[in-house]
Amino acid sequence: MEKTIVLGKKKVKLRSTAATPLIYKNQFHKDFFADMMQLASGFKEGQEVTAEDIDGIDLTVLWNFVWALAKNANPTIPEPIEFFSRYESLELETVMPQIQDLLVQSLQTTKK
Repeated sequence: MEKTIVLGKKKVKLRSTAATPLIYKNQFHKDFFADMMQLASGFKEGQEVTAEDIDGIDLTVLWNFVWALAKNANPTIPEPIEFFSRYESLELETVMPQIQDLLVQSLQTTKK
């Protein structure tokens, strides 16, 4: 699945395929699915994200997912710090809804 989202004020293409977890593991040396479950456990489905939801969650994991999805769509993007340095700020409440379906798609590609 491929999708173009808006990060900051820039459009970025993201792609979710069976390679996404491998890209994530290769870059961050962490398990994609374990991190996804950890991130998902901090949010209540169907409810707006609040400061209480975010408390205790390592949001770096979210940005790692965004980077891995972007890298899958465009192998020439730079390393995460350089990639995110292009943006003055990123807001969780605008990014999360844009990437949810891509993350769900990553889980579904593991099922037959």
